[in-house]
Amino acid sequence: MKTFNFSLEKVLEVRAFNQRQSEIKLGEATAESTRLKMRLQDLAQKRLSTSLKQSSSNKIENMIAIEHYILWLDKEKEKTLKDLASAELLVEKRRKELNEAMKQRKVLEKLKEKQFFAYRKEMYKKEEQEIDDIAKNKK
Repeated sequence: MKTFNFSLEKVLEVRAFNQRQSEIKLGEATAESTRLKMRLQDLAQKRLSTSLKQSSSNKIENMIAIEHYILWLDKEKEKTLKDLASAELLVEKRRKELNEAMKQRKVLEKLKEKQFFAYRKEMYKKEEQEIDDIAKNKK
C-alpha cells in the first residue's frame, strides 16, 4: 500500500515559514511599541521630579536650567508620542499580515486533511475489496 503524499507539501512548508516570519515581525513591532511606552513613562517621571526640584530651587540659574530641561522633556515627549503612533500603526499592520499568513497556511492544511481522509477512505475501500475477493476465491 502506497503512503499518502500531499502534492502541495512544499507550498505548505513555505506558508508555514511565512507565518513564522510574520510572527517574528509582529514581535519586533510590539517590542518597539512597548519600548516607546516605557520611554513615555520615564519622561513623565523625570518631568515630575524636575518640577518638584524647580519649586524648591532659589537660584535663578538653577531655575532657568530646570526650565530648559523641562522644555526639552516636553519636546521629547511629543517626539516619542509621534513615534509611538507610528509604532502602533506598524503593530496593527504586522498583526494583519500575520492573520493573512495564518489563513493561507490553514487553507492548505485543511486541503491536506481533506485529501488524507479521501486517501484513507479509498485505501479502506481497496482493502475491503481485496478481502471480499479472497473470501470469494475460498468458496
